[in-house]
Amino acid sequence: MRLPCRGPRPGQISGKIHAMMRTLPPAASWTVRLALTAVLCLSALAACSPAPTPTAPAATETPAQPPTPEPTVTPTPLPAKAVLITAGADAQTAQQAAEMLSAAAASAGLLSETREQVQPAEIGPEWKAVIFLSAPQNLAELTAAAPQTQFLAVTGQDTQAAGNLSVVRVRPEFQAFVAGYLSVITAADWRSAALLPNDGPLGTRLEEAYKNGGAYFCGICNSVYGPIMRFPAAISLPSSSDAVAWQVAVDELNKNYIYLYYVSAEAARDARILPYLASQNIILIGAQTPPAEVMPRWAATLQFDILTPLQEALPQVLAGQGGQALNAGLRLVDTQSGLISPARLGMAEKVIQELSEGWIEPFTPPLQ
Repeated sequence: MRLPCRGPRPGQISGKIHAMMRTLPPAASWTVRLALTAVLCLSALAACSPAPTPTAPAATETPAQPPTPEPTVTPTPLPAKAVLITAGADAQTAQQAAEMLSAAAASAGLLSETREQVQPAEIGPEWKAVIFLSAPQNLAELTAAAPQTQFLAVTGQDTQAAGNLSVVRVRPEFQAFVAGYLSVITAADWRSAALLPNDGPLGTRLEEAYKNGGAYFCGICNSVYGPIMRFPAAISLPSSSDAVAWQVAVDELNKNYIYLYYVSAEAARDARILPYLASQNIILIGAQTPPAEVMPRWAATLQFDILTPLQEALPQVLAGQGGQALNAGLRLVDTQSGLISPARLGMAEKVIQELSEGWIEPFTPPLQ
């Protein structure tokens, strides 16, 4: 490739050389002439050199911007709440307890909720307190699964309070003892009996406490008229027994002319048993308020007052403090039929007080 010349062309350079040679004096040496010729040739070569290639400016590297972090979604914590578990309680007690918890929870800044039952996996961090109206079989499992939650349980067993567990103790033997006492002071010729479970925490000792209650009033309570037998009597069956099983046992015992029955909560679970007994013109005492159709033959309800100790324990439980142990008292309600006189009711209430104060032992003391 032929490069273009920016200076004089070679012919022009040659002419200039000859012109300059002519201007030199004859005496000029060949050395001077030769040097001049070289200078002019170099100038011509420089004029014909290629044009310098322009250098592109160096690219300035822009520093990479760090990626913008994605916003992290923080889950909104669920509102804290207190939960009432009503399994094992009658409808009236459950409703009263729910109303009481609602008011106490609102004062503590918590929501309240009512359920029939609960499993360990359901208890989340928002569950600040769980209140059982009847302690479940897996209470220990529940308290261990949720150590951050406070538990309050009504129990008929010797359950010990702990760091996240408070207990309200009911004494079934106290209830059975007072029922036996109330039975013999109400029934003519002592002729009374009880329908009791034999598979509870106390087993058959519940029957022992019931009979001791009668003996506390009349000692050996033998009837005056035949058939002669010792009262009060008792029928003990598994708590799962239906009305038919109870009726068969009642019909057999009625051959001894029973005038009054104490019906435990377990025996009354089958709704057919109370109307059956009332239809035989028998006086009834029970552990729970009966249906309206039975009320004319209903003498009294001997129930535990669990609401008073629950109300006493709730403020500390809702504040996260456990380890409380309280006792539930007994009370006589549903006495409006007048089948028990006020004087006899007063006698029974005195026995209730003496039991709670420890003056009466419901079980037969062991022989020394």
